[in-house]
Amino acid sequence: MDAPKAKTDVLYVRVTPEFKQQFIEAAARFEMAPADVVRELAQAFVEGRVTVKPPQKMKEFYDVP
Repeated sequence: MDAPKAKTDVLYVRVTPEFKQQFIEAAARFEMAPADVVRELAQAFVEGRVTVKPPQKMKEFYDVP
């Protein structure tokens, strides 16, 4: 079995303190660390396993030709 690749790069995102707490609690329900959830979501997005549906009020933001 190959050794896992070192994780050397970082993605940053700013959120409100309330959102951060909600995210931590949601990750805990899956018994995962928040960083692991973000990593899995990012990987799934890149692989096409996750799709993002725009909220109705911001639809024009997502309408990119």
